[in-house]
Amino acid sequence: MTRPYSLSEDEFYKLQRAQESIDLMSILFGEVQRTSSYTPQMISSFLEVVSGDVSLVIQSVILEAKQQRAG
Repeated sequence: MTRPYSLSEDEFYKLQRAQESIDLMSILFGEVQRTSSYTPQMISSFLEVVSGDVSLVIQSVILEAKQQRAG
């Protein structure tokens, strides 16, 4: 498994999970041709979880870059 940006295995998993979740939602939204049963609250909750994972990965990459510059 290739982990870009020197991510830990856990960070890489979170980033991959966020990407797969976004892909899944894109597919589901594309398939819905009628009024959706999704509520704004459901979509908001989903996006909050995904953004949390992505935020943690970004913070880790920034910290790693700062440590490399300082070192």
